[in-house]
Amino acid sequence: MFRYAGTRLSTVAVVGAFVLTGATASGAGEPGAPAPAAAPAAAATPDASVGVPSFKQGLWEYKRTLKGIASMKPQESTMTKCANPEVDIREKRAALEKRGCVFEPTLRNGDRYSSNWTCNTPTGVARFRDVLIIKGPDAYEDISEMRTSPQHATQQKIEARRRGECPRLPHGTLPSGLAPAPHGS
Repeated sequence: MFRYAGTRLSTVAVVGAFVLTGATASGAGEPGAPAPAAAPAAAATPDASVGVPSFKQGLWEYKRTLKGIASMKPQESTMTKCANPEVDIREKRAALEKRGCVFEPTLRNGDRYSSNWTCNTPTGVARFRDVLIIKGPDAYEDISEMRTSPQHATQQKIEARRRGECPRLPHGTLPSGLAPAPHGS
C-alpha cells in the first residue's frame, strides 16, 4: 500500500471496465488525458454484453510497473499467487461499485477491453482509464492510468502470466476461492 496525492492505493488494475488487481477509490476519462495504449475509438463499440474474459485459474505471476509524476522513478514489483483472474475481476469491480464508483460502458475491440470510471476520494474525484489486452486464457497485459488532477497522474502496467497449477494445501485442498480443475484440462 502506498499514498499518492493523499489517496491510499492498493494493488488494483482495472481492466476493460473490470478490476483485476485497484485503488480504494478510482476513476477515468479526463478530457485531454492521453489514453494508455487504447485501441482506435472508431473500431471499439460499447457492448452491454461484454463479459469478463476467461482465464485459467492457477498459479499466476504479476509483474507491475508503476509510474507517477515526472520526477518519480518507476517502481517495479513482481508477485506470484494462486488466483482465478476471472473471479477476481468480478469481485473487485463489484467492490468499487459498492463504494460508489461509476463505470462507463466497456468497449471491446478484438482482444482489447477498454474501461473508464470515476470514484470520489477524500481529496476529490479520481479518474481511471484502463486497457486490458488478452494474450490468451493464461496471460494478459493491463495498462491503466489514474488522474486526480490534470497535473497528477499515475500509470501502471501489469503483465500477468499463469505459471502452472496451485500447490495443494495440507489434506489436498486448494487455497480459498479456487475450485479443483476439471479432469482433462
